[in-house]
Order: sequence, then C-alpha cells, then structure tokens
Amino acid sequence: MPGFARGSMFPGTLTAPPRAAGGSVEFSLYVHIPFCAARCPYCDFTITIVRERPEAAYVDALLAELRSRWAEGPWAVGTLRSVYLGGGTPSILAPELIAKILDEARGLGGGAFQPAEITLEANPEGLSASALSEWREAGVNRLSLGAQSFDARHLEFLGRGHRAEDIRAAVALARGAGFENVSLDLIFGMPGQDLASLQTDLGEAVALGPQHVSAYNLTLEPGTRLHRDWKQGKLEPPEEGLQAEMFEAIENRLARAGLARYEISNFACPGFESSHNRHYWRRGSSLGIGTGAHSFLASARGGRRWWNVRDHRRYIARALADEPVEEGAEDLTDDDARREWVFLRLRGVEGFAVEEFRRAFKHDVDEVFPGVIAALIADGLVGDDPERVALTRRGRLLSNEAFMRFF
Repeated sequence: MPGFARGSMFPGTLTAPPRAAGGSVEFSLYVHIPFCAARCPYCDFTITIVRERPEAAYVDALLAELRSRWAEGPWAVGTLRSVYLGGGTPSILAPELIAKILDEARGLGGGAFQPAEITLEANPEGLSASALSEWREAGVNRLSLGAQSFDARHLEFLGRGHRAEDIRAAVALARGAGFENVSLDLIFGMPGQDLASLQTDLGEAVALGPQHVSAYNLTLEPGTRLHRDWKQGKLEPPEEGLQAEMFEAIENRLARAGLARYEISNFACPGFESSHNRHYWRRGSSLGIGTGAHSFLASARGGRRWWNVRDHRRYIARALADEPVEEGAEDLTDDDARREWVFLRLRGVEGFAVEEFRRAFKHDVDEVFPGVIAALIADGLVGDDPERVALTRRGRLLSNEAFMRFF
C-alpha cells in the first residue's frame, strides 16, 4: 500500500479458520503477476522489468505451482471465496493468459470454485474494449484501477505513465464491457500537494461513480527512489497537520458521494466492500502463487505463513521442474496470533467485540494485554465502549501508534 512511512501517522490464531458449509476451509487465492513497464519511484513490490517478458512461460509456471499446491491440500477440500490478480501489472498479460489462469483454478476447484469476487488490477493507460470484454468473459467481475491522481504534476512525481483522460476513458470502457464493480486507487500526502489539489482529485474520482476507492497516504519505503530522495533532503512531505486535514477531507468527501469508510484506507458503496481484503483482515486462510506471493494457513493455534522466491527466472525454472518455489516460512505462536487478530480487526471501522476476542482465545482481552485498552481509551485512540474495541477518528489517524501498543 503506498504511503509516507514516518513513524507516527497513517498506515498504511484466532479461533479455527473460517469454514464453509460441510466444514471445509474457506480461502482466498492471490495470483501475482510481476511484469511492469517501469518501476514507480514509491514501489517496493516484487516486480519484473525486462525487454522481453516471458509471459507464457510465467503463466505455465503459475499453473504448475497451483496444481502442486492443490495436491498438497487443504485447498483441494476447501471453498474458494475470492480471487485477486495483483502485481506488478496484471493487465499487461494477454487476455487469453488471464483466462487460462482462471480456467485452471475453476477446473481444480470444481464445485468449490464459487468466488463471488474476482479482481484484476489494471493501469488506466492502454486499456482496450476487447481486453476488458475478454476479462469479463473469463469471470473477472471487479476491476481495480491504479488512478493515483488526476493532477499531471503528481502523476509525473509518482512516475505514472497515464494522464487524467486515460482514467476517465478506462472507466468508460470498463462500464461498456459490463463491469459493475470498479475500484480506484488514489495516493495523497505528496510533496507540494495541498487541500485544494486533493479535493480536485476526489471530485474527479467520485464523478466517475466508482463502487470502491482506496486512498493511501504516500509511504517512503526503504529501497525505493523516493525514500533515497527523502534521506538526501531532496523532497519533503506535507507537514503532519496538513496530512491530518487530508485524511479527514477524504472521508468527508467520499461519504457525501455514498462511499463509506470501512477500513483505514478503504471506502465503498454498500455491498461493494472488498471481500478478498476483508477475508485477509479476518486472518482467513489464503493461497498465494507467483513470485514473492505470500500464503497463510490459519489454525486454532498460531497458523503458518510462507512466501515464494522473488526472482522470476528462478520461479519459472523451479515451478516447471516441479521443485519447491517456497523461499521462507514461519510458524506463528499463540502470541503472534492474538496480536495479529487484534490489529487486523482494528483496521476495520467496526473493530471487534470484547466477547468475540474471549470466544476466540478463551481469555479476556485485558488479561492478554493488561492495561493496553485503558491506555488507548485515555489517549483517545479507541472509544470508551466496554463491549467493543474500535479506533476513533484520531485512532485511525494514528493507527500505527495504536497497533504498536499490543507489541
């Protein structure tokens, strides 16, 4: 998630894992497509920039990994609730390769392949009506567009290759192809940005009638060009008071357009909250395939997390040779699970019920985290409700600070 990481502002096991009818594990599928035309100066994701993209070989490797994972279980006896094709730039792939991935998952899942939401990330530039129609025909029903801004100066600063008119054209083409669920990503808190510029971005975004908006505060991730520029004194973000005003302005403007905040950085029309991300925020099991993809298998204890190699050449060679593509793994402790459960639930505006924590862990939250909730209430970061723990507006503004209290 893009945003300025400065320590104080803006972010960026429970019981048994969620189960479908009949007792099978519900899980989500994440498919990582690493290819990009260029690396944006704020991006620290696993991406691949090469003159000749080995798209077909990479998709064959994805399918090989998917089959191998499926044979291991418990995915084969689970229910797939959502699919997310992220990156990188998934829209860079030929539409028939996107269809090939979804067809393979559909064939493996059989009757358990029942995702209500299949998301594909896309850049606004270069989208065609034919590609959008083919994605829709393949089963993609949610499009996430990396708009970021409608201001030419800010798009240049972010290294984006599109213009405001490309965003408008992309949304119009998506509607024409039958997409009824379109999400826009926006970035705020850029050097030189003021409230008027942000309000223009928000106005442009809501005029397109998106069902979902993700608004991320610009984070300077170590290893990125913007982080290096910041360390060298070449750029300075807006002061924190202005960033706080931006945070409030986003919520107010989107609310007036019918998009309610349901998570720190995410807003949606009723019924269009991201099912895939909500599953993640509830520590649901997830299978990730592709370079750098992370997976998580929930359990009544801590659960297990693992991740893949990041280099696309090693990934392709290993997957096609039926060799492990896993690069690392960790088994989570009970303490890990409790902390994750709390801060992931707190990302949602509803927070969590005290009784919900008690049922999950057989202890009261004040027993496990003595004095923490009381201190958060005293500091105005969570509300003073004896039955529910949820961040206040101030708490959402300072969410990283609130989360760290549990560690």
